[in-house]
Amino acid sequence: MDVVTIYTEAQMQAYLEAHGRTARPASPYAVLFPALLVTHAIHHLQASGHKRLEQLVLWGGYTTPHGVVLASLLLPETEANWGCSSSRHTHGFGPRATELSAEDRRHPAGRQDGFLTLIVPGYASSGINFSQAGIWECRNLSWTRLAPDQVCSRLHIIEEEEVRRVLG
Repeated sequence: MDVVTIYTEAQMQAYLEAHGRTARPASPYAVLFPALLVTHAIHHLQASGHKRLEQLVLWGGYTTPHGVVLASLLLPETEANWGCSSSRHTHGFGPRATELSAEDRRHPAGRQDGFLTLIVPGYASSGINFSQAGIWECRNLSWTRLAPDQVCSRLHIIEEEEVRRVLG
């Protein structure tokens, strides 16, 4: 899959700001995951994981003074065979389960600065635990794995009351 964009990252930031829309935050930024969406994501990932097939979810959200609050969860139906999926996904078990594979690097779901990819090991059989996942951030078209302290300070699961308070 090739990614073709109309605007560069700088042009998109300027366009959003000129039209009164919130621009992407500069890294590092917090990402707030509503618990209900996390639960739905886990069920979606595990449905294929029980068959040892990779699966993916896509998140979208809004920038707030508290960080990016995820408000949308896309649960695509992917074509998966053992060892591969047609898009971003959970990974299996083993010492490299949270690494970006060569295929992940060639065909990421996003390439904008600050884009995060979460690789959940074990087909999400133990749920989504940020400290056990591989959290990768794109910067200048290169991927860097977040250190454990960065993961703890930036990714948080929040309850519905907190979501409502943060979104206003």
